[in-house]
Amino acid sequence: MASIHPNSVRKVIKLSTIRIVLQFGQDLFHKAFGAKTLQYQTDFVKGNIGKRNEATRKGESNNDILQWIVDKEQQGIFYKVDMISMSRTMLAAGSETTANAMSWALAFLLQNTSALEKLRKELDDAFPGTAQQELPLDKLKHLPFLDAVLHETLRLRPLVSQVWREFEKDAELSVHDEDRNPKTYIIPAGTMTYIPIAAVQTSPKVWLRTKEFYPERCLSANGNPTEEEIFQFHEDANTSAKSSAENHGSKDGHWGKPVLCNKNAFMPFSLGSSDCAGRNFAWNEMRIICAHLVRRFDLLPAFDTSKEVPGADFITYQISAS
Repeated sequence: MASIHPNSVRKVIKLSTIRIVLQFGQDLFHKAFGAKTLQYQTDFVKGNIGKRNEATRKGESNNDILQWIVDKEQQGIFYKVDMISMSRTMLAAGSETTANAMSWALAFLLQNTSALEKLRKELDDAFPGTAQQELPLDKLKHLPFLDAVLHETLRLRPLVSQVWREFEKDAELSVHDEDRNPKTYIIPAGTMTYIPIAAVQTSPKVWLRTKEFYPERCLSANGNPTEEEIFQFHEDANTSAKSSAENHGSKDGHWGKPVLCNKNAFMPFSLGSSDCAGRNFAWNEMRIICAHLVRRFDLLPAFDTSKEVPGADFITYQISAS
């Protein structure tokens, strides 16, 4: 009979308990809230598919993703369940996210009028024509303060505030404590990992002026945007992105040593090879919408700008209706 150290038993029980509690919490949440959300989304999607099917039968056609989905079903490539599932994904990932991001961005800009005026000036200087003109994406992508506003919005209010990941196999995790002493943890296969994106992106352990809406933190020393789309995934291969990180001090930032802009703690689209597939599309969508709104309209608050705007998780993290 093999001898077992008491600490080993304690660790096994602790890990097993954590897994059971986390799974129970997930199940409870989905039963309490997920079912209603799923039913609402499904009914909404079915209604729109039905309207589009009717329009298609009348010979009307649209050049959008929903039309593509409907056409595939009529060609026998998709089943109805596929249509509903894909349409729900497109609804949440393609419009729900951007709509809520714009709500938060405008709320922050109205609470910080100096940032709003700075963004409007950048847009006026870049597009000196009439306010109604189209603002081409190829030019919007090179406006540093516009990107900074969007980055800071997603830092303070990441639309997906948390993610769960399961380890498929045993893994060894090497980290450093606040004194930079190395530590290693063995994580067994099947462990559910909770990643609190919102907490990481607003932690005073890694960010300076953490609760403050300060877009300038996202600008490099020469005023250029920080090129997050490149830096986040190709740091070792991109010299420009490395330079951007060094300008912000994020190169030396770590847990317990906060910096103004810690790129390693910025993950609104998750990180790694399984990050959000629509990340670059989302950045461009936000640039276009935010720029046109600020350029074309005089924005005034219909809420008390001295108070924090409450948020709530629904499909994504959004401004609370209460």
